[in-house]
Amino acid sequence: MNLAVVIILFVAGLIGIILFALWYTRFMLNKMVVEKHTIVEYIVQTGKIPESWSNRNCINKLDETIAYVKYTSIIDDEETRAGLLAQLLDIRILWIENIKGKM
Repeated sequence: MNLAVVIILFVAGLIGIILFALWYTRFMLNKMVVEKHTIVEYIVQTGKIPESWSNRNCINKLDETIAYVKYTSIIDDEETRAGLLAQLLDIRILWIENIKGKM
């Protein structure tokens, strides 16, 4: 009887760990994807630097965002991808001009 209880508790614990790992993986993946798409939408709609980015490394972050849009499989319509990339590249030029104007 004691061994049966230990085995049941072990299996229940193992199932709990697996379920938690699946939930956490889904949570983190959703957070990363939603966050990136929210940032892309904010930049395209406002042309402003997101508040979560510092002004010092905004061009680097924008370059990372442009690379994400360029290579992500989530955007499967090439026309949409091309439009987003064009808008982001135009915004990048404006941000660089704005930074140079402040120097």
